[in-house]
Amino acid sequence: SQGGDYKNIAHISEDGKLTIWDKNIKKEPKLMQSLKKISQEFKTSFKESVNEAKALSKMNTDELIKHWEKESKTVEMMKDKKQIDKTAYRVESGKIARILNYLGGLKKDMSGN
Repeated sequence: SQGGDYKNIAHISEDGKLTIWDKNIKKEPKLMQSLKKISQEFKTSFKESVNEAKALSKMNTDELIKHWEKESKTVEMMKDKKQIDKTAYRVESGKIARILNYLGGLKKDMSGN
């Protein structure tokens, strides 16, 4: 699709599948190299996410709480070392807090207290 001063030339899905819409970009080696590199990074990230989901799905509540507490410490460390910006920190720490809150409630419900 086109609009304004830009046009879509390609699409990379979350699993890394590269779809070329403008066949002329195949004549641009540097652009194609960049698109393929981004596509590979998406594939790697997607595979890591799937593997993490599989591992997490096998954990019990206590193991999940331990996992997310460790993730929380990692995010705090990254913030302290300025490896992530404030917005990313707020998003990640908020997500982890909600997960831990949910798991804490789940654990409480399961114990009958």
